[in-house]
Amino acid sequence: MGDKELADLLSALETPSSAKPAPIPAGLTVGKAVFSDGRPVPKHAVKVMIDVDKPMTAVTVKAGAPAPAPTSTAAPISKYTPPPAAPKAAAPKPAADDDIDAILGNMNFDEDAEVSIGFCASCRGGITRKMEHLNVFGNRYHTQHFNCGNCKVNIGNNPFYEKPASSPLCQGCYGRHYATNCNKCRKPIVDRECVRVDDLKYHPHCFTCTSCHIPLSIYWDRGGQPVCEKHYTERYTPRCFDCSQPIIGRILTAMGNERHPTCFKCSMCATQIKTESFFNNNGVPVCIKCDPRRR
Repeated sequence: MGDKELADLLSALETPSSAKPAPIPAGLTVGKAVFSDGRPVPKHAVKVMIDVDKPMTAVTVKAGAPAPAPTSTAAPISKYTPPPAAPKAAAPKPAADDDIDAILGNMNFDEDAEVSIGFCASCRGGITRKMEHLNVFGNRYHTQHFNCGNCKVNIGNNPFYEKPASSPLCQGCYGRHYATNCNKCRKPIVDRECVRVDDLKYHPHCFTCTSCHIPLSIYWDRGGQPVCEKHYTERYTPRCFDCSQPIIGRILTAMGNERHPTCFKCSMCATQIKTESFFNNNGVPVCIKCDPRRR
């Protein structure tokens, strides 16, 4: 109903017709319904992939196992090829003292001898086939010498990061110096997946409902705190004056109370009052069609 119709209605109530005045029931006034939006639109916590280096693990070479192929473009360490065993002679023949070749030819080589296959990239000590060691980017390390380039703690078989290039870092040092911190727990985000809310980043398990602590992807902001749909509805959504249920959509405010628009009905014909103007007959709504003055 527009302003003109409302003015005509008020005039009819306040100024009776000169031909035949209509009696005005006691307590009858003109009410006005105000429509407003319901609870705010939920926000979305977006899962994003951030620029985090992938953790790596050194390859363990067991004692006696063949050395693995290099895993990077670094210059490979030359492969050791043991000398072929000398054929056994039917019968050793005497040789002169100065015949070195003959002496060596009659010697039996021990295949289990300590044969060096390279050097530790850290201490430069020798590594033999009998030693368990680590292969990292084509370089070999004694297991106890593969250390963090920053804090010098032994990395061993634990995950590590190569940043800056060719300098292994343990997870702790990588997190402190290069990773983004979670806005809630303040710990580094070392996995690529995180949750972004506005300009803030969280671990996926850290962005949770303030009430029930379940991880959120859709949430309602309540004073800067994320709340899930269930608890926002239960605790913060207004209740309808007529049916006492939460008002999810639009809110109709009339006679000092909030209602579902579908619950605001005429007390005489029980139809929904869809217009902004209505009659307030002693605290109960009456639609325009059921004008109490006609009774």
